[in-house]
Amino acid sequence: MKKVFIPVILLFLLFAFPFPSLGDEEESQEFSEESTVAIVNGEEITREELDWRLENIYGRDTLDRMIEERLVKQEGVKQGVKVESSELEVKEKVDELTARFSSQDEFEKLLAESNMTFFDVREQMKTGLILERLVAKEISEKELRDYFNQNKESSAQPDWPATFKNSRERVKEMLIAQRTQGKLEELKDKAKIENFLGKKEKKKRPKEVVKEEIVKEPSEVLKEVSLAMFSGNAETVAIVNGEEITRGELDWRLENIYGRDTLDRMIEERLVKQEGVKQGVKVESSELEVKEKVDELIARFSSQDEFEKLLAQSNMTLRDVREQVTVKLILERLVAKKISEEELRDYFNQNKESFAQPDWPATFKNSRERVKEMLISQKTQGYLEELKDNAKIEDFLGIY
Repeated sequence: MKKVFIPVILLFLLFAFPFPSLGDEEESQEFSEESTVAIVNGEEITREELDWRLENIYGRDTLDRMIEERLVKQEGVKQGVKVESSELEVKEKVDELTARFSSQDEFEKLLAESNMTFFDVREQMKTGLILERLVAKEISEKELRDYFNQNKESSAQPDWPATFKNSRERVKEMLIAQRTQGKLEELKDKAKIENFLGKKEKKKRPKEVVKEEIVKEPSEVLKEVSLAMFSGNAETVAIVNGEEITRGELDWRLENIYGRDTLDRMIEERLVKQEGVKQGVKVESSELEVKEKVDELIARFSSQDEFEKLLAQSNMTLRDVREQVTVKLILERLVAKKISEEELRDYFNQNKESFAQPDWPATFKNSRERVKEMLISQKTQGYLEELKDNAKIEDFLGIY
């Protein structure tokens, strides 16, 4: 990835995995079996919920990449620059990518996890090569010679004289690499781009649904799920020189790249909330501890304005952050219930020196809360795995 997604940074600062808002009680939403991507102890996670999360976290940056791809293809057609999937250079690029992995199996496993095929990889390589060839057309022979003469020493290699003839292709590659981003910016500056993502009425957060009974068998559900769900969503999210990019195209891309990991986090979230209800562990978003956690997060930014700007870019509100913190606290309190006083004392005695501070004696009484925090942090992932092991989870994403 060339860019770090801002929303991801925000959520990472909160905790290891993001929790969704619990939703407005007054909102109601009907879901069909067709849209189910997972069932967690009888509760559905719908495709609408998944796509809402994906768009909020990754949508802006992903749509920007899709717009750039569309511009490159349009310019290629305009200038007669075409790349066929069967071209040797495409194969070589794919082979270079495959060689970065320890084995072909590892590469194919990653493709499968990303819901991608070799065809998808070749298509991406084709777009990259079109862009490179567009840039190359604008580089003159004089520019190549000038760049070589200015950087002649860096081109020298043992037993390989640094002549322009020997170095020409390498010089060309370097100039193309340097000018690629500038070419993309030039295409965007000259294009007519209408970007509607986040500018229209925001998509409402889907309400989580608890099903009292699973009526259909998973196999029946799977038969009803198809990629038509994506192609059927024709709402326009951007127009690039008159060509539309639909929400269906965007959601398909988002699910392919980020869907697996995001759904895994959503399953963990649902398990935590279910266990909180089961054990009577409840956290109100108005609690002082929630406010303190939110204040700690805000304090990591240079100003309140910077934090609020980041929230806006992430399509989030302070209420969303409070709800995320609320669910995180449920998880922490569930883990804390399983830690005995004896475990706290044992951990303190085994790590006593690390709790010593100037003018603060390392006694168990003084260190108890810090010891508890450290044990909770250490045991959280194991607790999540335990919840998953004890749950009935039916995951349909990527199976159809």
